[in-house]
Amino acid sequence: MLNPKTVFRWHLWLGLATGLMLFIIGGSGAVAVFIEEIDWLVTPALRASATPGGPRAEPDAIVAAVQAAYPADRLSTLNLSIRPSFAHVAKVQSKTRGSLDVFIDPATGRINGDRAYTGAYTSTLRNFIRQLHLRLFMGLWGRVLVGVFGVTLLLSCLTGLWIYRGWIRNLFRLRWRSAGPRARWSGLHKFVGLWSLAFNLVFGLTGAVFGLENLVSQVESRWLPKPPATAKPPRPAPATAAPAPATPSLPLSVLLEHAHAAFPDFVPRVINFPSRAAGPIVLRGDVPSLLVQQSHVRRVNSITLDPFSGAVLQQTDGRKATGWSRIYSSFDPLHFGYFGGIPTKIIWFIAGLAPSVLSFTGAWLWWRRTRAPRTAAAPPPAPRPAHLLPLTLAATTLALAGAYLLVARAQGSWAFTGKTIEHGLAKPVALLLVAFPVTGLLGWLAARFSARRLPYAGIMTLACAYYLTLVSFFQ
Repeated sequence: MLNPKTVFRWHLWLGLATGLMLFIIGGSGAVAVFIEEIDWLVTPALRASATPGGPRAEPDAIVAAVQAAYPADRLSTLNLSIRPSFAHVAKVQSKTRGSLDVFIDPATGRINGDRAYTGAYTSTLRNFIRQLHLRLFMGLWGRVLVGVFGVTLLLSCLTGLWIYRGWIRNLFRLRWRSAGPRARWSGLHKFVGLWSLAFNLVFGLTGAVFGLENLVSQVESRWLPKPPATAKPPRPAPATAAPAPATPSLPLSVLLEHAHAAFPDFVPRVINFPSRAAGPIVLRGDVPSLLVQQSHVRRVNSITLDPFSGAVLQQTDGRKATGWSRIYSSFDPLHFGYFGGIPTKIIWFIAGLAPSVLSFTGAWLWWRRTRAPRTAAAPPPAPRPAHLLPLTLAATTLALAGAYLLVARAQGSWAFTGKTIEHGLAKPVALLLVAFPVTGLLGWLAARFSARRLPYAGIMTLACAYYLTLVSFFQ
């Protein structure tokens, strides 16, 4: 039987160690639920005037309008809107302006405007919110770090549930008027935690999977051997390379009819045009199922067509997936709550604020606890050794400086960039948390020998070497 005081200490230190990050991740995740609506508000060209059930421009007319407006550029993708107030969005690769989002009114086929988009986190407000929530602006390893915080959210939920084992009788009890400040905030912390428990478990589990799958892919690609691929005979190169066709040989409306005949309940959302001569055309879309992720996420539901004959080359139905693939497909709608439209988005927005509220109330309760007057019987805290702070700062400085040198050497540049933060901070911190037994052992040794100068200095040196070893991984 676990000691409730021990579990409480785990819950307390989990909250203190991860509270700030969960506050940021939870708040940005709540906002990200309405990321499409926010983009619509701040981008006038994305707004459309179509009426529900009214006439809509033919896809071929839309493609022709884009090609006429951007004759020297390549149309790569057309995102079809199913919401009357949202414009279609075409992805155009411009020779002079780079990648463009082109907005087309779905009723008239008229181009409302365009915007350039890049990989920069601040290129659009939509990308800013998304990248803050997914990776804390720290690249692939930032996403792994966010996944680790998904695990800590799960652990906080489980330890909190163990502490408040009589949660059912407190589910509708919120002491606010008759209690003092500390009791009121403690009651609010418990109340929000209990009512958001199921959501936090879902957020933590799905967020952990989305983040840590990147770590798994790194391990698989770099350390685990792959079976040798069967060599294919090289194809003879054509005498003259033909330019990629801007549109398929068959009209797009005809190809969509072929897709509908082969996949009747499939709703096309994304049309990927071929980038090479005679390449296939790929349609991604949605099917009538609540917990199959939408087409803008991954190619879960798709149909690949030959652009000349309209023959179906490949077809994927997310509803037919089994095992882990089917479970994984449900994670995105469960994480962001878009499966039920605006009503579920509102619920997910409110629930998404819970980690931020719990981080704030938990930190406030800890602060009040540390400021509470001590009883006469309680001994005063022992003074900290004079060497503790200087040695800790020296080891931290040495670790960060060494990380900068290692990353700069690997990148071939001394410039301080996002890669410096990603590989010098996000990656080793994420791996420190993943390798928690080793990290915890070093922390325990540091606390155990903190009063002795030489042993503590040796442990700090070992911790610094450990950090730099993790920096050197996956370069």
